[in-house]
Formats: sequence, structure tokens, C-alpha cells
Amino acid sequence: MNIQWFSKLQNRLTSLFGGLVLIVAIAVALYIGHAATQIIVQERGKELSVIGKGLAHNLGQTLDERMREVRLLSKRSELVHSELNAPIIEQQLNLVKENYPYYAWIGIANADGKVTATADGLLEGQSVTQRPWFNKGLEGDYIGDAHEAVFLAKELSNETPDEPLRFVDFASPIYSQNGDVRGVVATHASWSWVHNVVQNFLPGDNAHQSIEALILNRQGQIIHPFDAIEDVTLPTDLPEAGQFSSLFWSGKSYLTSVESVDGNDEKGLGWQIVIRQPQEIALKSINDLQRTIIIAGLVVVLIAVFLSYGLANRFSQPIAHLVSVANRIEKGEEATPIQVNTGLYELEQLSHSLRGMTDTLIRRKQKLEESNRLLEERVRQRTEELAIANQELEHSLRHDPLTKIFNRLAFTEALSKEFKRMQRSQNPFSIILMDVDHFKKINDSYGHSTGDYVLVQIAATMKKTMRETDLVARLGGEEFVVLLPDTSENAVLVAEKIKTAVADFDHHKAGQVTISAGIATSQLEDADGEVALNKADKAMYQAKESGRNRVKVWVG
Repeated sequence: MNIQWFSKLQNRLTSLFGGLVLIVAIAVALYIGHAATQIIVQERGKELSVIGKGLAHNLGQTLDERMREVRLLSKRSELVHSELNAPIIEQQLNLVKENYPYYAWIGIANADGKVTATADGLLEGQSVTQRPWFNKGLEGDYIGDAHEAVFLAKELSNETPDEPLRFVDFASPIYSQNGDVRGVVATHASWSWVHNVVQNFLPGDNAHQSIEALILNRQGQIIHPFDAIEDVTLPTDLPEAGQFSSLFWSGKSYLTSVESVDGNDEKGLGWQIVIRQPQEIALKSINDLQRTIIIAGLVVVLIAVFLSYGLANRFSQPIAHLVSVANRIEKGEEATPIQVNTGLYELEQLSHSLRGMTDTLIRRKQKLEESNRLLEERVRQRTEELAIANQELEHSLRHDPLTKIFNRLAFTEALSKEFKRMQRSQNPFSIILMDVDHFKKINDSYGHSTGDYVLVQIAATMKKTMRETDLVARLGGEEFVVLLPDTSENAVLVAEKIKTAVADFDHHKAGQVTISAGIATSQLEDADGEVALNKADKAMYQAKESGRNRVKVWVG
């Protein structure tokens, strides 16, 4: 810069005053931006976590429901007693496929690996001995990770031609009355259900928010969406499940949240949900605020430069006085009066303008401080709302929404704790597994609202007959379970009491409703609590097969 130019008073005053206002505006913008950024990052991160938790929970529930459907199908009397290529079995398979559109294929293979019956006749007669679902399905319930179609690629139409057909396999063994494995019932669930679940959980205005949901398999590889499998590189420092952080993805900053998919215990697929949003979009409101502050500051600077430059050479002494006042204000003495008694109209206007500018800065500072206070209050309120939402989510995770009693997840947790307690105390526990007789007929005859009413009344009846230490849960559909701690001999009395109470209750349109119950008592040599549950399940089916409305005790 030319020294001679800078030595002029008007130029010095112009540079000094303009620079002062600019520095204050930038400092205020940076401070407000930094403080608000920290708050917004926490708020948006928690919102992404809520989305991820809901999506993970829904996917886990869906996997459990599909596995339960296949397991129940494997226990149907037609599969246990009839030939595996009987026409009635194919009718049942077609009915199941019609009821759930995402089943791309459903079929049965005998113990030799030959497909004996399928819905729509697809792959019937082929050998599946090399397929993982068959070999694993002979051993027990099996859920296979996402894979491309092998035999069905040419048989089925692809609704998404830009990506290959992909399935998730569900398989369960078929046992004869004697407990021998007769074959495997399996389904290929179309991958499109995952896409639909993800889309339903993303915000309605996601086109503007750019929130993405990625699904990772147990090996940490992306399996959804398909176009991200090769295009997206995962950061090496993803947060732990249930956490969120700000990460760089290929040089771009994203707010990132990770959640684990629930369901299926040790047989689960190990999926994780990664929710990410570009940080520049998440913080757009803060960036806009910073730009507004900077622009306002520049406007004020321009005004100050214009005034000081036009008046400096005429009013050197008064301006020097004003510079002195400005320096005091710069040091924090904002209440310093700006007064020049010269009698000149122009100088009085300058004095008035400087007072107005100072008042404007003070008001804006006060407004910014008030905005910051309101923003902090809003964040506090949102934090409280999120805490309440998390409590409600925690409650819904463990309670059946229809009957208000515990669900399968809560029962599984209680069963695990009770089994550990039994190992310590050596006091056995009992399980009563109950199923409503002819419940499908109730739904078909009187409607699902009547069926729901029956389930609610049965749940209420069961709770009335239980001790406070007993746990009553709905496993799904019309199936209920009771966990009786420190109980062995009295389990039959409890089951008979429930059976009688249900049969004596008037269920309005449905009339008399009965239940069949199976009882099993834990043994010290059991591997886990599921052993007693499986025995109770077998006993319940014995009650069904022996005429229903009765109680059977498993005798091993």
C-alpha cells in the first residue's frame, strides 16, 4: 500500500473504521456459527440415530416374522403326515405365496435334496443338495444372507433391471411324528422388501435433506443400495452401534449414525444400518445465518467508509475525537456517548450516524444473544422429546401393541435370565405354550376385529390368573407363552386354570373360544432356556393333535 496515501487522515479514518466494523462482524459471525454448529450437529446426529433405530428394529422384526412363518409352515400336519409331493401341500404353498407378495419362491425338498413341491411349480423335481439353505435347513432354522438368484434368474421377471435379482433365504426342517427329518421347507424373499422398508423410514422431504441409508452385512460390506456397493467406500472409523459422529467419506464430510439390526439372536445375519447426511446440508441453516451476518457487516462497513471518507478532510479535529470515542467502544465501552458540539450540521449528522451504527451493533448483538438463548432452549426441549421418544421406543420394543403384554423379545430376555438363575439355584422353571384353537376360523367368520378382541381378552384373562412373578407374553399371531419361575408341579394347575377361564369367557360374536397348551419343565442338563421352550412347543402340538382344548405335559 502507498505510504503517502495512507498518511492522509481521511484515508486512515476510512481504513480504520471500516476495518473495525468488518472485524466485529466476522468475529460475531464466526462465534455464532461455531456455537450453533455444535448444537445442530448434536441435534441432527440424534435425529439420524432415531431413524436408524426405527429402520433396524423394523428389519429385525420382519426377519423374525418371515422365519416364524416358515417354522410354523414346517410344523403343519400336512407336511408331517402327508407325502411331500401331495397336491394339498402345493395348495398350501400357493396360498402362503399369495398372502406375502415378497416371496419370490417357496418350496419343499425331501431329505435327499429333491424339490418335491413348490408354489407355481418352479424348480419342481430339481436337486438342491448344493444349496446352503438345504444343507443348513436340515439342521435347524436358517436365514441366509443376501445373494443373487442362481436357478431362478431365468424363471422370474426382474422389476429392477439395473440390478440382479437378490434373495434372502428362510428354511426350516420338516420332522415326522417320530422326530426324523423328512425334508426342508424354504422360501426366497425378494430383496425389494428391504428397499421398500428403507424408503418408508426415510423422511418425506428427503429429496432436500439427502439422508441415505446403507445396509452392511456381517463382514462390513455394503449390500444396499445396489448402486452403492461399488461406488461408496466405507470409512475405517465408523462409530459403534448406537453412536453417531462426523466422518469423511471419500473427502466429503457426513454426519454418520450406526445401528445394529435386531432379531434372531445368534442366528441373526449381523446386519448394520448406516445413516448418513452431508454435513453441508445438515448445517445449511447455520451457513445461511453466517452469510447473512457477514453481508450485514459488509453493508455497515460500506456505510462507514462512505461517511468517513467524505467528511474526514473537513473535520479533522472532531473526527479525531470521534476516533478516540470509537477506540473506547472498540475496547468494550459500548455505553460511551458520541457527542460533538461544533454547531455544524454535517458533523452532527456524522455523530448521529455513528451513534446509530453503535446502537445497531448493540441491538444485533442482543438479538444474536437472544437467538442463541432461544436456540439452546429449543435444543433442550428437543433433547427432552427425544428422551421421551426413546423411552416409548424401548417400551414398544418389549410389548405387544395389540394385547399390551410382553412380546417375544421381552420373553426371550426373561427366559435367558431365568435359565441362568436356575443354574445358580438349581430350582427348575416351567413354560406353558398356548395356541388359540381354530383362530383362523374366527378371523374368517367374524373378521379380524373380532379376532383381535379375542386375543386381547385372552391376554387379560391370562394376566388375572398369574402370579406377580410369572411372565405372560404373546409370541405372535394367536400364540401365547407363560414363564413360571421356581415352578414344576404346579404348572399343570396353572395351565388348566387358564384353559378353563378362557373357555368360560363369553367372547361375544366368537362365542366360546378354547386354547391348547403344552407344558415343559427345565432340566439342569439343558443347554439353554430354548430347550424347555421347544419341548413345550411339541407338547402343545400333541394337545392340538389329540383334540384341542386340553393340556399336555412334555415327557421326554
